[in-house]
Amino acid sequence: MYSPCIKEKGTLGPKPAIIGHRGAPMLAPENTLMSFEKTIEHGADGLETDVTISWDGVPFLMHDQTLRRTTNIEEVFPSNKTKNAASFIWNELAELNAGKWFLQDNPFGTKHLLSREDREKANRQSICQLSELLKLAATHGKSVIFDLFRPPHKHPYRNSFIHQTVTTIQRSGINESLVMTFHSLGFP
Repeated sequence: MYSPCIKEKGTLGPKPAIIGHRGAPMLAPENTLMSFEKTIEHGADGLETDVTISWDGVPFLMHDQTLRRTTNIEEVFPSNKTKNAASFIWNELAELNAGKWFLQDNPFGTKHLLSREDREKANRQSICQLSELLKLAATHGKSVIFDLFRPPHKHPYRNSFIHQTVTTIQRSGINESLVMTFHSLGFP
């Protein structure tokens, strides 16, 4: 009898690569530097994220179309809470906290697994620039996979966001063979 599940010793192929989807979102706020540090700490082979570009041309990590779910936008810029994430300049994005929601919402029920130090660190997380992620990946020799979102109509980088992102990759110092991207025409 033949079964692809039964193999003789030494005939198995290589083990699959472990990729941290938005980092380690059960151990740290998704798409934050802390989340990717946790991914590396736990031995993942690569890092996966989503990238959009700020109004002033800074590629940053954000899965959602708005900042409401994963930042304190409602506290800092309440009148802009429903604006597209790409509609903010980097200095505005840098003012936001990207970790408090994780501790408040406890989305995976794993907050109790975090040390006191990790809870404090999570509480201080900010939105991560693509350049920060690339430097972390380069330091540890990890691959990076990301979905690149096209900015909305009338965005100043709508037609040059790919160039801006490639420039960021080139300047980061990462071996470019470790980077794979997908271009998305919009947000998920």
